[in-house]
Amino acid sequence: METHLFSHQHGGFVRKLGDDPQSGCDYDLTLDASPFGLFTFGAFEATDPRVVASMEAVRTGLWV
Repeated sequence: METHLFSHQHGGFVRKLGDDPQSGCDYDLTLDASPFGLFTFGAFEATDPRVVASMEAVRTGLWV
């Protein structure tokens, strides 16, 4: 997860990886609750700055 799902370019964890025929990798940047699983299932601490940044992006992007 740390190697393949964290995007330094986007500043957080991405939802999933897909296949892009040109680049070989395509990040799904859809904002949803999936970053919640990063700490809920024990993969990372809730206080990990990468998790905090990902959750903040969800809060900001989905706030109504």
